[in-house]
Amino acid sequence: CYALLTLAEAELIRIALHTQISKPWFLEKWPDCCVSLRLLRSDPLELSVLDASNNWSESPFRWHGRAVAQCLRFLAAEMQYSGKEVQSLRHLFRGGTPWQTSPPMTTELLRDFFLASYVVRRRPQPAMWMDQPVARLFASEEDHRRMQQDAVLREAYTRLAEAGLQPSDVFRLLDVDGDGQLQPQDFGTRGSDLGLPPELVVRLFQAVDEGGHNVISASDWLTAFSFGEGEQPSAAGEVNSPEHMRPPENVSLDTLRRVSIELVA
Repeated sequence: CYALLTLAEAELIRIALHTQISKPWFLEKWPDCCVSLRLLRSDPLELSVLDASNNWSESPFRWHGRAVAQCLRFLAAEMQYSGKEVQSLRHLFRGGTPWQTSPPMTTELLRDFFLASYVVRRRPQPAMWMDQPVARLFASEEDHRRMQQDAVLREAYTRLAEAGLQPSDVFRLLDVDGDGQLQPQDFGTRGSDLGLPPELVVRLFQAVDEGGHNVISASDWLTAFSFGEGEQPSAAGEVNSPEHMRPPENVSLDTLRRVSIELVA
C-alpha cells in the first residue's frame, strides 16, 4: 500500500531505515514488513526509490506505481494530462476496483475535491481550469463517451486523408462482398490496407457502431465522418470544422500564428 507523507515524516522514516540497515528486518515485531521511500518525478512520470529496507523488493505490478503517480498529480491539482492519462484517472476514480466496497466517486465530488486542492495549492495554476485537460475528468459518462468517439473519428480521418483516402473510398475498400454493410471481419480482412494501427481500427469500428449491432451501413459510416449535422469532409486533409472548433473571435493574427507554431512543433 502507499501512504502520502510530509517532509518531516519522510525524514523520520529515512532515519529509521538507516538505523536498521544492518538488520534483515525493518520492524522487529513484524519481520515481514518492508518499506521504501519514494519521490514523485514528472519527467518521466514515476515514483523513484530514495531509500528502502533490506527486505524490500520492487512489486512485479509496475502499473500500481504509475497509477499512484497519476493520482498524486491530481491531488496536487495538476491540469495537464494526455488522453490516455485522463482515461486512466477516470477508471481509477470512477470505475472503482474489485476490492473497493464504497461506491465510485461521482463527477461532482471529484470536481469539488479538485477545486479544494486547487485553492490551497501554492504554485500558481491557470485560472481557467475549465479549458484545461483536467476538465475532461468531470464530464458525464455520456459526454465522455462522445469525446472519445470524436477523438477516434478525427484521428482516423486525419490519417486516411494523409493517405489520400476519403470516407466513401474507405467504405468501398472495406466492403469486400459489396453488400453495402461493414462487419468486424471486413475490418480484419482489409483493415491493414488502410495504414491504420490495429488498435485504432478496432476503436474505429466501435466508434461508428454506436448501437453495438456489429453492422455498419454506408449512411452510418458517412454520417460518423461528417463531424456535424449537414457537414461533410470537403477534401482530402480538409474538414469543415464544427462551430466549437472554429477560432475564437477578436483574436489577433499574431496570436493565432503563435498558436499554430506551437501546435506544429
